[in-house]
Amino acid sequence: MEEKEKEGNGEKPLIPGLQPGLPGIDPVRCLRHRHKLSGCNACVRACPARAIRVAEGGVAISDACTKCGACVGACPAAALDLATSPDDPILSAASGDTARFRCEKAKADTDDAVLLPCVSRLDATLILKLASDGVRKFVFTTGRCAGCPRRSPSRPVDAVIREAREAAAISGTALEFETEERASALDLGKRALFGRILGRIKDPQAGEGKPEELTALPPPFIPEKKTGLVRALNSLLSGKEPALSRSPLFTEPVISEEACSACSICADTCPTAALVAEDTETAYRITCEPAKCIGCGLCRDICFMHAVKLVESDPLSSVLKGKTKTLLERKKDSGDGSMEWTGEPGQIPDIPVYDT
Repeated sequence: MEEKEKEGNGEKPLIPGLQPGLPGIDPVRCLRHRHKLSGCNACVRACPARAIRVAEGGVAISDACTKCGACVGACPAAALDLATSPDDPILSAASGDTARFRCEKAKADTDDAVLLPCVSRLDATLILKLASDGVRKFVFTTGRCAGCPRRSPSRPVDAVIREAREAAAISGTALEFETEERASALDLGKRALFGRILGRIKDPQAGEGKPEELTALPPPFIPEKKTGLVRALNSLLSGKEPALSRSPLFTEPVISEEACSACSICADTCPTAALVAEDTETAYRITCEPAKCIGCGLCRDICFMHAVKLVESDPLSSVLKGKTKTLLERKKDSGDGSMEWTGEPGQIPDIPVYDT
């Protein structure tokens, strides 16, 4: 039976069959739920417990999930939510110019750190939001990641710091990061062993819920994860030009003039409406507002002409100002305002248009 939202405890609806406390998935935002041709697997790659897999109709999470929050931090569409680790306490973490975070597996030495299931719950947007409020030093206390029962392949804090540095470099803001490994009283490697013996770390396929399927293409949305990053950078820049012209954190599509068939499917399915197709009596054009692009790649995945690819946005000064680019423009020459198909006839059949 599907778990419904409970009054007062902040829990979100979960996929049917999942236990309370596991990440909830918003199918309207999840790219795999929105369209079966999406190749997004950010949550699968981020999950250290291998508890997430792409299933028919969307994404499924098993009860092997350790609730670390890595998938929440990795999802470009902010489709995952962990009720046990919401954003608000993270954004109130600052004490003066310092924000402190502690992994729940680390031994406590002070009471002023925000307790997280894992530091991989953090992302560049949360760090930059704190930086725009004056935080300049971030202190992370972790457990012994190498022996963590969550089986993280590497120190999650290193990835968080790397992404945060990339974001801060755009504004030229100097941030200081301090890390400390403080193992819990019980050795984490032994704890993981005991957990496996007692059956607490379950088979990754056990207890999976059935993904909720959509029957129509949902309306577009722009996740706060992206708009918040843009606002934080503009706040840090205070009207100055960005220190970098491009960054891996900002991408946008480019369209091949020769390959594009002007079908508009890329714009029609863009989850954030970053792509817009305009068809007038005199011209057909596709425009893009890179500030809205979340780099999900759905436009590329869905294009049956292979006319779309993603590149780093350039220049960032235009992106942060919300300017729009024209990616494709074709004049209409015929008297009836139509355009001729320029591809091969054999390419027309079997076009997977709106099969969600």
